[in-house]
Parts: sequence; C-alpha cells; structure tokens
Amino acid sequence: VDGDGHTDLVAYRFTAENPGLVVLKGPFERSGAPADTVEIPTPVNEAASPALLLGDADGDRAADLAVYDSPYDPPLLLSGGADTPSGLSDKPRRLPAGESVAFGDFDGDGRRDIAVGQSFVDPYDEEETPYRRGQVRIAYGKEPGTWVTVEGGAPQEGFGTRLGAGDFDGDGCDDLAVQLTRKKEAADARFAVLHGGSDHGLASEPWRTVRRTVAEPSGPVDDGPVDGSLFAAADWDGDGHAELALAGGGHWWFTDGTDRDTASFPEPGRGDTR
Repeated sequence: VDGDGHTDLVAYRFTAENPGLVVLKGPFERSGAPADTVEIPTPVNEAASPALLLGDADGDRAADLAVYDSPYDPPLLLSGGADTPSGLSDKPRRLPAGESVAFGDFDGDGRRDIAVGQSFVDPYDEEETPYRRGQVRIAYGKEPGTWVTVEGGAPQEGFGTRLGAGDFDGDGCDDLAVQLTRKKEAADARFAVLHGGSDHGLASEPWRTVRRTVAEPSGPVDDGPVDGSLFAAADWDGDGHAELALAGGGHWWFTDGTDRDTASFPEPGRGDTR
C-alpha cells in the first residue's frame, strides 16, 4: 500500500474498545514477522464489521483499500502511496452506496476500473426488499469521476450482493460475476457474468449464468439445499482464464465462469474428494 514494492497485509481488528485497521508492512520475515505495524482508527462505524479489498484503483503502482459491506456506512476508498506512516490516505473517498466492491480492467485499456454492487436486500433480512432491481455502478479509469449504472435480475432478486472480477474468457478484458441473493441469511445464490469488452466496457446483459447447489449439505442441521456463494475470482491454474470460486453447504466449486467445473470437492473431513 505504500508503493515500496514489498507486499503489505491489511486487516481489520474487531474489538469493542478499539476497532480499526492494522497495516502489516512488508517485507515479511520467514517467521511471519512484518517489517513494521501501523494502526489506523476505524474509518467506519465502530459497530461495523466491514470487508476489505486491496487493488490499484488509480494506476500509481500502490494498492488502494476499499472498505465496504457495512450497513452503517457507504463504501470507502483509501488511496495508497500516501505520505503517511501506513501509506494509506488519512481522508477516505466515499464510493456510491452498496455492499460489494471489485477492481478490474473491464474495457481493456490498461487502467483499473471500480465496480460497486447494491442489491437493496436488507443485511439482516429484517425489512422487505423494495420492489426494484439491484444494480452495479462502474467508474472506468478513463473517466474516474463518472459512474455508469447497470441494473440486473428481476425486482427484489438481489442483483449486486457480491462481485468478482476476472478475465474468464482470456480476451484481455476483465469480466464481472455478480451474485443475486433474495435473502442474505438464506442459502440462495446465482450469478450473472457480465462480459467485459475493449470498446464499451461491461455489457448490460449477462454473458453467462452460474449456479451450484448442494442438495443435502453435511452438518448437524439440514436446512435443505444450499447454493454456493462467491468466494473469489482468480486465475489459479495459470492458463490465462480466471476461475470463479464458490463455497456453500460444506462444498467448494471452481468454475470457468460457465456451467463447466474445473474442480469440485467437499471441505476436508466432509467426504471424499472428487
């Protein structure tokens, strides 16, 4: 995050007395000890449990930090490479309202783009979802102050719950997997993959749809079928095509962004590996 060429690790400390960000500065020793540790007071509500995402959002070769998925705060972006002890800016930038963030190069111009998903589904399923479609808002690196809105799914279907960016077809442009979830505490999920393209950025219509389900999940309680939720997107096998990793019901799937699995197996101790 400070742009010195050494990988850093950023974590969030969940304590009632002193919540905040903890930056472990690289290089790390073989024992795991960091070169330095810098603490930052929490930039979000003290009762929040935010998710963190690192990525170079502005092309300056220093990782920026997105802090999101807090029901009390909008997503925030802390720029890296700042003249601060941590390397992260003191004043975060507010992103559009939403609960998920992804970085990617969706138009293939070599500049990083930012996507923010907003499903309008209540974080705790306590309130009825408004009768509207979820959305993803994208700021392309060539026009960083302009946000383009893409809506998806049917009303109340939760388009935008989670996002995963990766080049699933190997054309040099990142695609965006968007999770749809009607109830966040329930185990329902499916994915619309929006195709990236060098001329227009992300398509507004899904290029692929993906769903994985465990019919009878293993565990002490059987609540019926469980869908796999988005865990991450990356090119784990190095073939130039990203895979979409899903997890749910004690099972893992690695898909190629379509209906084909590149790997599928239960969690260790839950059954034989396939």
